[in-house]
Amino acid sequence: MVYDVFRIVHKLFCRSWFGVFVLDIIYWIIMAFVTFSFLLLRCGGEVRAFALFGLLSGFIICRFTLSPLFMVFVMKVAEIIGCIIGFIRKPIRLLKSKIAKISNKVLKMLKKLALCLKNHLKQRVSVVYNYCNTEKYKKKENRRKEGNQSAADG
Repeated sequence: MVYDVFRIVHKLFCRSWFGVFVLDIIYWIIMAFVTFSFLLLRCGGEVRAFALFGLLSGFIICRFTLSPLFMVFVMKVAEIIGCIIGFIRKPIRLLKSKIAKISNKVLKMLKKLALCLKNHLKQRVSVVYNYCNTEKYKKKENRRKEGNQSAADG
């Protein structure tokens, strides 16, 4: 039955031969470890022919009797789950597209606002710059500096 789980994963998720190859290698490594552990615990580490014969015959009997029923059942359940997910996914996609449209509009408005503010601030800077270059501002700054120096001297 463990191999059937791997077969189901093959059918549902692995589309390439390399994925199937990797999953088969993983399966056989796991089963080799389980078999070795069983033989180590139950048979004192000895490889017994009846244990290997039991493993092989159990695999063959399960593969030709229970495995087809199990595979049909699980694939039907997977198909039903896929239909349910597809049914749920459709409204989510519509909602996602609506949110994307709204967020694009908001983003465009924010970009326009940022550009407007940037231009407005540039104008203010040029006004301040022009004001700092006038004679009236320079006289006021000179008076302020002289006042600070006389306060520091006194």
